[in-house]
Amino acid sequence: MSDKPLRDAVRRLKFRVLIIGRANAGKTSILQRVCETTESPKIYRVSGGRREEVHLDPTIERGNHDIEDELIFTNHEGYIFHDSCGFEAGNEDELRAVQDFVHRKVTERRLRDRLHAIWCVTSVIAISWDW
Repeated sequence: MSDKPLRDAVRRLKFRVLIIGRANAGKTSILQRVCETTESPKIYRVSGGRREEVHLDPTIERGNHDIEDELIFTNHEGYIFHDSCGFEAGNEDELRAVQDFVHRKVTERRLRDRLHAIWCVTSVIAISWDW
């Protein structure tokens, strides 16, 4: 019996990552560096089994993320990122939203819907990168 169907299914899986940290900590900038791009990610909203691209006005909605939205960089489509809105002192609602999201995503039945990693950004310092 061949294991080719299983190998093909694993190759199609996307690695799902939640990036968390305080607001304006540079989370999206870090993702751009890791994905070797200056482009903004495409943002997809999944609702009722449908997935559609969302277009945000960068001057008005910059940094305004829904943790449920999927952020995908076109040159690294094997990854799906989720961005927390940012943790601020005393903001229990955001913490609760992250806890609920993590609990739901780690208990998903299908592997493709599960959360695979959490990346916590504590601070970002300016460094020169030569890529």
